[in-house]
Parts: sequence; C-alpha cells; structure tokens
Amino acid sequence: MLRWFTNHSPHRSVDSGSTPLTTVTSRATSKRPRATNGPGVFAEEQKRTITELMAEQQQQEGGVPKHVNLTRYRTIKQELYDQLTDKERRAYEAKAAEQNKAAKALPDRSENFKYVD
Repeated sequence: MLRWFTNHSPHRSVDSGSTPLTTVTSRATSKRPRATNGPGVFAEEQKRTITELMAEQQQQEGGVPKHVNLTRYRTIKQELYDQLTDKERRAYEAKAAEQNKAAKALPDRSENFKYVD
C-alpha cells in the first residue's frame, strides 16, 4: 500500500525521469491457519464454478473476463451457497468445524524434535 501511495504521489513525476519504486515489501504471514466457515469451505471446493460464472457475467456486461471483481465473486458464492439444501449446508459447516478444530489443535509432542539429530 505504501508503494502505491509513493508511486502515485503528486510530488513524483515519472515523466521527469524518475521511475516507480520497485522495493520488495514483506508480507505478514500467519503461522497458523485462519478459522473458516461453511461458505468458505464451499468456495474452496467450488472455486472453478464460481470463477466461470464470474467470467460469464463479465462478458455479458461487456467487461474483461480475467479482471478480478471481489464483490461479484462474493455475490456469486453466496447465491450458490443459498441454493444448497440444509443437509448440504450442514455438511459444509461440519467440514469447517473440523478444519477449525484441526487448526486449534496443538502439534503432537513427538513431532517437536523429529528433525533434530
């Protein structure tokens, strides 16, 4: 984000010979997986279907199909999830609960020194 503001500053002119910044910024990554929910698990499993529907909608509206639109993605994901039966939704919620339980679980103590000679 800092790079964008620096590159688009009114005090910085690319025409005057300066070039945009190309410094590498570090991303903060979490060591533990994030908690998820039923729609999140559904979206992971149905990613291809959702992106195909996004591309179709964008072509119908005259947009570029490769352009990512987060609002459209979320809308389509929610529409598809709402079409599921209660039994299917409960199955996705159960998968999400299982993933969350696994994420919260502590590693087995035998794995702590597995790679130590």
